[in-house]
Amino acid sequence: MTISYPNLRDTSRFPGFAAIPVEDLDTHELTPGRDGCLLLEILAFETVPSLVIGTRSTDLHLVTLRFEGPDQGRALSQCPHLKVGNTIAIMHARKHQFGIEVYGIRVLEYRTLKIIPTSLDELLELSDEMRTWPLNFAAHQRCHWCRNVPDQIITCDGCGVIGYCNSGCKAGSWNVNKHKEFCEVIQNQNFRSLIADMEHE
Repeated sequence: MTISYPNLRDTSRFPGFAAIPVEDLDTHELTPGRDGCLLLEILAFETVPSLVIGTRSTDLHLVTLRFEGPDQGRALSQCPHLKVGNTIAIMHARKHQFGIEVYGIRVLEYRTLKIIPTSLDELLELSDEMRTWPLNFAAHQRCHWCRNVPDQIITCDGCGVIGYCNSGCKAGSWNVNKHKEFCEVIQNQNFRSLIADMEHE
């Protein structure tokens, strides 16, 4: 079997909101569902009196996250990546019923939650591209733009992963192949730890 990065479109490992288990808030019993990592794009958020984040899932459900831990989300509300349009990843996510036919997610701690500085669609697009990359975020020996393997490759100063033949190939990579958008994501420690965690799931 070929070893590669996790495919973020794989619904057996990255299920939509409809597929994850429901946890009873009183008994903590679970109804059957798919265990995995839930990906959500931030649509809106409020920080007072406690942190509440409105999101959408990969299966297009609107999902509310309510932070009910000791600090009610105050620490996370200071995170510079808590912005509309960024993506939240929740490991082993559970649905909770907030009212009649109203479901969301109650968050008591941050340990299983990661914020990644890109939209959900762009994160999935980056995942598609990474399927052909060398593992462990190793520096590429093939040019990201022209696909040639030069004698001496110029590695991106930002992410340390993508490589180019020359400044012309760098311009093509940044402006057409979208490395300008993806460079920050590839550097992001939450993104890298998500990939590492899912490689071992």
